[in-house]
Amino acid sequence: MARNRNNSNGTHGEEVPKVKLTKENLKEVLLIFSYLKPYRKRFITGLVFIALSGATTMSFPYMLKKLIDSAHEIGMGSIATPPGVIATIMVCILGVQMIFSFSRIYLFTSVGENALADMRSDV
Repeated sequence: MARNRNNSNGTHGEEVPKVKLTKENLKEVLLIFSYLKPYRKRFITGLVFIALSGATTMSFPYMLKKLIDSAHEIGMGSIATPPGVIATIMVCILGVQMIFSFSRIYLFTSVGENALADMRSDV
């Protein structure tokens, strides 16, 4: 169910009309992207860090499954990877994820601020 669109005072705000896609709108979008052009290396690096951050985020539940399975296998008497080793790997994954997430935020913030500064100087 969708959330009501209330203003801060609880009253309903006016609906904003949807903008139709035209050639003029696309030209405006390309003009905005032209301000990102000088910073494209940092932008692409930020995209790489998004992918790496996503991969480490998805690996954490997998390692949690491995941790639970290893504890269950030890109870059954079979040889498995010790839970302490898996927990250490999980802590390392969180550390790497922290670095990737910081780098992603730092790069996109710097690109956005520099592009906005360029737009303001042109205006």
